[in-house]
Amino acid sequence: MRETTLILLGLLFLVIGGFALERSEWFTALKQAVHARAVPTGLLNYGPMGKVIKQLALVKAVSNDYSRFPASKEIQYDIETTIFQKKRHVGELLYEVNPGGENAFPSSVVIHEEDFKPGWPLISVVVDENALYDPVRGIVSHKMARGRQWERLAYVSYYEDGKLMFATNAGLRLHGGRERGQLGAQNSYRLYFRKDYGENQFRPGILFGPDTEPLKRLVIHADRAVPFITGLAFDIARQIGAVVPEIKPVIFFLNGKSNGVFFLSEHVGKKQWESHFGHNNFAFYRHKSTSDKDSLELYEKLKRWATDLEVRMTMKEVDTHVDLDNLCRHLFSFMFCGTTDWRQGVAALDKSKPHPKWFWINWDMDQSFLNYSLYTRNKIYWEQEAVEVITTSRLLFWPGAKPRTINKRDTRSVLFMRLCVESPEFRQYFVRLVMDLLNHRISADFLKSRIDYYEQLARSYDESDRPLKAVEMLRDFVEHRPDFMRRQMQQYFGTGKAFLAEVAGPAEIKYEIDGYPEKGGYRGHYYKGEQINVEILSSHKKSFSHWLVNGKQLTSSRLLYPVQSETVVKPVLKKHS
Repeated sequence: MRETTLILLGLLFLVIGGFALERSEWFTALKQAVHARAVPTGLLNYGPMGKVIKQLALVKAVSNDYSRFPASKEIQYDIETTIFQKKRHVGELLYEVNPGGENAFPSSVVIHEEDFKPGWPLISVVVDENALYDPVRGIVSHKMARGRQWERLAYVSYYEDGKLMFATNAGLRLHGGRERGQLGAQNSYRLYFRKDYGENQFRPGILFGPDTEPLKRLVIHADRAVPFITGLAFDIARQIGAVVPEIKPVIFFLNGKSNGVFFLSEHVGKKQWESHFGHNNFAFYRHKSTSDKDSLELYEKLKRWATDLEVRMTMKEVDTHVDLDNLCRHLFSFMFCGTTDWRQGVAALDKSKPHPKWFWINWDMDQSFLNYSLYTRNKIYWEQEAVEVITTSRLLFWPGAKPRTINKRDTRSVLFMRLCVESPEFRQYFVRLVMDLLNHRISADFLKSRIDYYEQLARSYDESDRPLKAVEMLRDFVEHRPDFMRRQMQQYFGTGKAFLAEVAGPAEIKYEIDGYPEKGGYRGHYYKGEQINVEILSSHKKSFSHWLVNGKQLTSSRLLYPVQSETVVKPVLKKHS
């Protein structure tokens, strides 16, 4: 009996002791560490198996609290190398088992069915609140801080039509220049895709289409003042033929809360644009901030040449240094959109080519379409500055580019003004280019289609009047801006009046007009004396008989006609018996 009592007392002691032990801080921490099943990132950054596991989202990155895995003392090796130490290197991140895959990512879990809007992509980012707002290490608390040390682990999920398309870990930083510190400004963010986190690029073929270059850095950009400004400005610039990054409107959720309408863009940085060039042997001069010494020196050389008044600026001379077609389309995109803050973006030079030429990449066109300038604040907004924006000076408009001030101006502006003053050939070239762009590239049909697209997005996103009012303002701008641009060409280039020329006939007839594909019902404006060039391309070419131009019969198959007044061109087809 006594032995039985002792045994029962011993068992009771063990139960009570075990119960107390299980609730001790030491045991709780140990149990959590075991349940976490986390491993150092180095173990999965090595070999194809780790890559597959990460691509299937069977693990997710978590911060290392160093309770189980103390940081390695040796330096961290490049994970692309095959040095053994990196397999067991322990850094600030661990991988944790994620049996639910992409749908179990924190950035996926916080999104619900009611968060989606018809036609809208959605991007969700989840990041530790302390990583954002902690007084010491929070990136939002230190808005002007830059560099890798101000990058924080985040979870990212991207949806289209309510379907999860991609989820991964990424590095999150604040994005932007001086506007970061502006009171009340919405924060923009930048995502870095690295092997240390998970996937080393945004999964190809999802975000911007199958032909998009690999995306290693992605910007989640806040639109300023009016929704859709950046989207429409980039649409127009791309259609004009300028070089622009890929962008897409998106609904942005941060830590489960909607931040409203943003847009996604590939980052205009040298690392990202290596994929465009296919190599890294290029200069990349960022107009607002360039730290690359070689790029700085090469662009300064270009600037010294552009401001050398001993050089005669002819089209041939300029075309040996810069891509002249790119320069003109780049600058005209700002003229048309009225982009007051245009003196940024990137100048790039592909040094791998035998005779490399500088070209420019558009960026940050959010100050478009509205009256930002003190000089035009009382004007109708579609009549705000155009040519004057590029010349940068109202007091020293061409040909007043005085030697003591010319070297302080943007190199693009200097080249444009000097060509306008010194090269009659260029003035003729630019007039024709602008005329063709307005007629064929950013035609009324194209501009209307983009406004209709943004109106549809506005209606599906918000039932209030604000987004629709913004779209209507943009509609008024693009409806009236082409005529204003033609008046600008009259004012500064002496073109004279522009006359409407129509190519009538059935809509199914396909034409080449001025070298551009068009169809029946074409309408364009031509400065007096400029030629309209028309040829039938479709099967109707076999049955072509002659042209009627303002009632006058012309028999040549290709029509070259100088427009002197309002003009109607009509093809006459042979009648088949």
